[in-house]
Amino acid sequence: MIHTPYDQMTPEQKIAFEAEIRPFMPPPIDLARYGIQLKNANGSTGPRTKEGKARSSKNRLDHGLCSAALLLDSESTIEFGVVKAQVTAAYAPANPEEVLLTVELVEAQWRLLRARRVEAKTLNTLDQQNEDLADAFWNDDHAAVWERVQHYVTTAERSHHRALKNLLTAQKNRPQTVAPPPAVEQAKPVLVVIKPKPVPPPIEFESQKPLTMAAGATSFTPRC
Repeated sequence: MIHTPYDQMTPEQKIAFEAEIRPFMPPPIDLARYGIQLKNANGSTGPRTKEGKARSSKNRLDHGLCSAALLLDSESTIEFGVVKAQVTAAYAPANPEEVLLTVELVEAQWRLLRARRVEAKTLNTLDQQNEDLADAFWNDDHAAVWERVQHYVTTAERSHHRALKNLLTAQKNRPQTVAPPPAVEQAKPVLVVIKPKPVPPPIEFESQKPLTMAAGATSFTPRC
């Protein structure tokens, strides 16, 4: 089937063509209303008061599982401090890298505990609304809620496992500091006493002995 280009159609053909495709076209834009909305959006500066800014910053804190904030208003800073102290004492970071990874592990564990609380509360609510808990999941709305909660719990578990694995890997590959060799104590000089060897008495030769006169011999008298 050959279609005639729109610019080559007669006025009657254009009217018939527009009527045919009108159900598939988006509704026309009200330019006047669009201009007002655009002007309002460009002139908006967001909340200005402290209360408005605080309220706006928590627009996503309906259940806390998607929140970038670490502590919610309903959570205790004391309980968080206990969790932080327990994790830090258990893994004892020894350098700046391990300290950073320990902080990440603390935050991941805190969010996992939050997800577990939401999971338990969701189950308790479904149990109260139904005579049998299994019957709750035959409801499409209940099943959708439970599936969404499980998605957040799984995400929190993966974040916790990843943080724990990174910390353990860093500790396993921790640079080993080589201890300096112990100082060698110099040996003290030992005084050796050398005893002089005894000198043997001098040997007397026959020529060195004094001459003695034999008995009965006359003495020699020099004549000169």
